[in-house]
Amino acid sequence: MRITLTKKEVEDLVCILYEIEDDNKYNKRAVELVHRLCHEEEQFLKSITAKKRTATKAANKAKNEKSRKSIDNAINILKLDNKKITIYAVSKTANISYSTAKKYKDLFIF
Repeated sequence: MRITLTKKEVEDLVCILYEIEDDNKYNKRAVELVHRLCHEEEQFLKSITAKKRTATKAANKAKNEKSRKSIDNAINILKLDNKKITIYAVSKTANISYSTAKKYKDLFIF
């Protein structure tokens, strides 16, 4: 199982784990967990490379262009059919999510 934690959540967990008293039977496990959290954070920070950021930007740009083209096509289809152009209609016609259509509503809401 994977979970995503914010920096603050990791810091809070580490503080909670360090608050376990030395005589507590869970102390050894708490120390292991703190080390594991710190290690995972280091690994994550090492994985963020310039190459990865560039690839992500390129992928996002391509996805955005594809969405815009789908929306343009959907608007043209709706206009040809004399249908009302709404976020819902565009999302259904373009086969994209409502959220994506809403994100680009400036393209078709006049």
